[in-house]
Amino acid sequence: MATIPTEMRRRIVEDCKTGISQRKVAQKWDVCPATVMNIMARYRETGEVTPPPRPNTRKSKLDDRRDEVIAFLEKNKNATLVDVRNELKVEVSLMTIWLHLQKWGLSHKKKRFSQANATGRTSRKNAKNGAQQKTM
Repeated sequence: MATIPTEMRRRIVEDCKTGISQRKVAQKWDVCPATVMNIMARYRETGEVTPPPRPNTRKSKLDDRRDEVIAFLEKNKNATLVDVRNELKVEVSLMTIWLHLQKWGLSHKKKRFSQANATGRTSRKNAKNGAQQKTM
């Protein structure tokens, strides 16, 4: 569900303050009456019309260990993702480690550890390795 813009929330509060019923305000702005009730409740409690902060999302076990991962991979260029997980002594999936390397802009392949290539793909996605396509 999309967040209602702050400007629209401000106008909903202004309309409710002028004495228009919340149901009519909801019809005017094409929102659910419960939405208007929630906006007004938040306004009465906090004096704010901004949307409430989102609940805290779960933090990954690797978020604070970036430097450790990089140092280990620079020291052990032939390490696998399993080796990284064992070295850090954390219970995370291999996909989590791989996604964090990608998020940090790093590429990890056995016998090679470097910044990810910024140039991108140089061949077609469906091209065969070294084979030329036949035209008929």
